[in-house]
Amino acid sequence: MGTWDSNAGFPLVTVTRDYADGSVRLYQRRFISANPNNDDESIWYVPISYGTTTNPDPLNRTPKLWLMSRNLTTTLDDLNVDDWLLINIQETGYYRVNYDSENWNRISDYLNTENFDQIHKLSRAQLLDDSYNLARFGLVGFDIPLSLMRYAQRETEYVPLYPFMTLLTYLDPYLQSTTIYNDFRTFISNTLNAAMTSVGCDETENDRHVSILSRTSLLTWTGRFGNQACREVGLQRIREWAQDQDKSISPNLQTALTCTGLRIAEQSDWDFIFERYVNEPESAVRSRLLNSLGCSENVEILDRFLDIILDSNSDLRSGDRTTALSSIYNSGIFGRDYLYSYITNNWARVTSGSLSTSQVNLAMSGIAGRFSTEQQYNDLDAFGREVGYTFSSALNSIRSNINWSNQHMPTILSWFNENV
Repeated sequence: MGTWDSNAGFPLVTVTRDYADGSVRLYQRRFISANPNNDDESIWYVPISYGTTTNPDPLNRTPKLWLMSRNLTTTLDDLNVDDWLLINIQETGYYRVNYDSENWNRISDYLNTENFDQIHKLSRAQLLDDSYNLARFGLVGFDIPLSLMRYAQRETEYVPLYPFMTLLTYLDPYLQSTTIYNDFRTFISNTLNAAMTSVGCDETENDRHVSILSRTSLLTWTGRFGNQACREVGLQRIREWAQDQDKSISPNLQTALTCTGLRIAEQSDWDFIFERYVNEPESAVRSRLLNSLGCSENVEILDRFLDIILDSNSDLRSGDRTTALSSIYNSGIFGRDYLYSYITNNWARVTSGSLSTSQVNLAMSGIAGRFSTEQQYNDLDAFGREVGYTFSSALNSIRSNINWSNQHMPTILSWFNENV
């Protein structure tokens, strides 16, 4: 254990291949997300297992060599020059792996074939997770994880879908204000279609635990991006529940499926869910229902919700007003734009109602966390000056997003223009 119990953190192993002479260079350094180009001198004894095009998932995952110094250049007898190379089979070692761009592209191309499942699901998850985290901190471009994401149109396993959803959650706020957002929505919807079809929109008696986890995550995104079939299932389940109290929506789906159904619901459907929230004695159930109430894409229903939020005598619990507002802007671009427009066009009412200064600030910061353009920054700054209010946290959030976009968006835009 030596180096593993004495060193803080864990290593990043960078793999660089020489495609002319067949050699492989392995280089390790500590992976520190806040400072990816750190000069930390820690060295680990890193177990190196690997797979190749001809042997994607070796049964024997025993390390074939050890990286015990800063770097090592070697040749691998069973690695052909035309192969891709995959280090750390099934993520048996506690470290991240980066590759040269050619090897990343070869892996991506292989995953985008019918043979993708020859790479073990744990290794598929590892590739998505590593590439996403490396891109976040500027060690690879976002074209790498985006190219890997394409293969998920064939993916139905929860383990690799989980890092896919994590990447999706990370990217979505940055992309909402871009010209490619509709392309992004279409790309994600098409990519997740097979997985959503595999698990279905509602629970079954024979569900495995991983199916339940998959369905919840998938519903959140496919419902948001317009999966009409699941929206209709969600609405049907809400109406069945309204007709028969014994047909309540499963706790596993009370936010995801209810939210999905409420996107196309009528006022009476929304009123039923709000009534269930009001009369529910269990706080966990109330929270799940409350987080779905902002998912409506009907302006009149959301206007009614804001009336309730701003009325100190309404049935909404006073401690739930912040969550109620976040349920709107967290529901997607429709809710984001609706709430921003409502607050800025009804400022006097918003600030004289039941909301505290802190709650208004939190709502504006939440909305601003999904803004990423200079125009949005300038509009909010000008509005603040007009009403004599300082949105410093919200403006700082937008500025941070603009800086992120300046660094990463050219690569992302280029990838979408070429691939979607």
